Amino acid sequence: MKVILTINLFEVLTLKKKISLLLLILFVILFFFCFKPTGHTVLKYKTYSEIPESDGIHTWLPDFFPNQSKNISFTANIEDDRFLVMFSLNDADAPDFEKKLITPASVKGEEYIKT
Repeated sequence: MKVILTINLFEVLTLKKKISLLLLILFVILFFFCFKPTGHTVLKYKTYSEIPESDGIHTWLPDFFPNQSKNISFTANIEDDRFLVMFSLNDADAPDFEKKLITPASVKGEEYIKT
């Protein structure tokens, strides 16, 4: 006589164990979704001169970025093509930087606005 015994593990578990197993699986799935790579790059430098010349951060920074800046925090999201830069300037260097932020309109630009 041949006897075949098959056991479905899920049927053997009690309701409490089933719920615990499902919650564990759900937790593992959520954990992996929460800590997946985001594509963010975060770089920190004490001074502008610490940024290596070969570093790609130079291609993201505008030409008028102050060389006197300190405590630079650079965050880039490559997927969205966005970046954020936070930095400090001495009180003496701030006015020069603020002047560079204001770009006067060209004559053609003014004519375009008027039309």
